Amino acid sequence: METRFGVKRRVEHYACMIYSLGRIGVLDEAYELIREMAMEADKAIRGALLNACRMHGDVELGKIATEKILNLDPNDSGVYVLMDSLCASICKWN
Repeated sequence: METRFGVKRRVEHYACMIYSLGRIGVLDEAYELIREMAMEADKAIRGALLNACRMHGDVELGKIATEKILNLDPNDSGVYVLMDSLCASICKWN
C-alpha cells in the first residue's frame, strides 16, 4: 500500500479490513491478518473480530479475542456484553 499509493498502513486500515472480513464471515482470514500485522492490534481491531465472532457464532475465536482485549483493558465492560451475547446466541452460558 505504501509503495503503490504512498500511504502508510495505520491501525485504522487494519480495523477496516478486520471489520470487512468479519462481516463476510471469513474469520480465520481476519484472525490471520491480525497475527501478521506490523503493529500491535488495539482494542478496536480485537473488538471488530469479537463482534464478527458474535455475528457468526464462533465461540472459540471469540474467547481468544476476549482474552486479548481484556489483557489490554481489564475494565472494558463492553467485552463482557459481546461475549455474553455470543454465548447466548448459541445457548452456551457455562
